[in-house]
Amino acid sequence: MKAKVQSIASLPEQCQSLAAYSLGLGSCYMNQPHWVTDKEATRQAMIGFGMHEDEQIYGGLIVGYAMSTTDAMPARKEGRVCILQN
Repeated sequence: MKAKVQSIASLPEQCQSLAAYSLGLGSCYMNQPHWVTDKEATRQAMIGFGMHEDEQIYGGLIVGYAMSTTDAMPARKEGRVCILQN
């Protein structure tokens, strides 16, 4: 069941990532923090931040200013895509 929930959890993350990008921020999705919440000390810390006892974390988003930037993607060249039809 964790795999299905994890896949669904990544959907709102994508929206948040795009929103961060629109504000000039970088982001990185973490898809395995449920391993971390299996540790009692970490679980208690997350409960201190407002997580309920019966909840699990299936994804996380790190947001911040990137240390470097990348160049924009070059424009696509016409005729470079081949569409196969049956």
